[in-house]
Amino acid sequence: MPNLYRYSLGWKDDQAYHPELYRAFLAPVLSCIKDNLRSLSLNVPPELLHTLPSVYLPRLESLSVDLCTKEKSEEEIDRIFDSFVVFVNNLLGSLESLSISSRVPSRSLRLDRFFRMLGTFPHMRRFSLSIPFDGIHLRSSDELVKFLNKHRYTLNHLRLSASRCSPLDSPADPESKFWIRNTFTHLNTPYPYLRDLHLAIRPIRVDLTPLMKFLELHTLESLTLTERALTYSEVKAILDALRAYEHSNELKQLRLKLKHLTPALFELLATRIPRLALLELIFDDIVATAVHTRSSASASDPAHPIEDEFRLFVDEIKKNRVLYASWGLVTLKLFQESSDRRVKDLFEVFADCIPAIQNYVDLTPESFNHA
Repeated sequence: MPNLYRYSLGWKDDQAYHPELYRAFLAPVLSCIKDNLRSLSLNVPPELLHTLPSVYLPRLESLSVDLCTKEKSEEEIDRIFDSFVVFVNNLLGSLESLSISSRVPSRSLRLDRFFRMLGTFPHMRRFSLSIPFDGIHLRSSDELVKFLNKHRYTLNHLRLSASRCSPLDSPADPESKFWIRNTFTHLNTPYPYLRDLHLAIRPIRVDLTPLMKFLELHTLESLTLTERALTYSEVKAILDALRAYEHSNELKQLRLKLKHLTPALFELLATRIPRLALLELIFDDIVATAVHTRSSASASDPAHPIEDEFRLFVDEIKKNRVLYASWGLVTLKLFQESSDRRVKDLFEVFADCIPAIQNYVDLTPESFNHA
């Protein structure tokens, strides 16, 4: 036990539990393994978080906390977090990665106060936040922005994602659902060491301008955009914002959700990101004949029956063998959401046309969202 480097404690909030069971496996166990513990993942009854300040973990580098406060009042939650934030701030000397996620039902949970009380972590490299997509657990993004800006000179990985919301609870302020957009609107200074961005585009029809402006400030090695099915024009605009022009771009990993998979998209990616090593795509239809210069959904609808579209798609891919021969793509992961799934057939086509590919993966939506 003293040599344990990772520890995870999980709670199923939809089942009855005995508090003493989790209490026994929390602070007492952590006290025994504290000297070498590097990674801690907690999903425990929230009232037990107040027991943590008595534990000092001098070498902890990664902390992941999953919150579900159910019907607890805001006053009760404040008391719990008053203790929990002491535990987290005691990790200032070692913490490199912090992941916070909240889920429904958590009727009175507000994370603004928690972010306001957190200190500055000089070694913070990775930060992840996941809350219901309607933003109910943040009154505003102001405190989150302040926390992020305190770490702009150390962060190299940033993830903001969204989980399901509850139809029984909704934010009083309709602007709350724009929490991700509002966060990026105020992140208007460069994060010089940021290399990996994972972002849920919520609401689905939100204006992408704040994201584009943020991308213009950074040189990324990995970009993941989930939730919204992007058009060809939007993908092109993202590459423009990243200054992805042939060998001038450092992007090595790209994960996107698309409205349609088209030969023009692959031509765009191979031309603009020749050193891309990993590509993950979720899409609905395979389309060979879309009019790509427009952004409307109707302009991207297939012009032929499904079988003809697939055949034309393959023909267009094969016509660009010379382009794909120099593409450095090593890993291709695909998932087709429509019922007419042709992913395995696609892999055969790409294996024939892209010599660098070594790995093919038929994705699931869950694996994409948790990349």
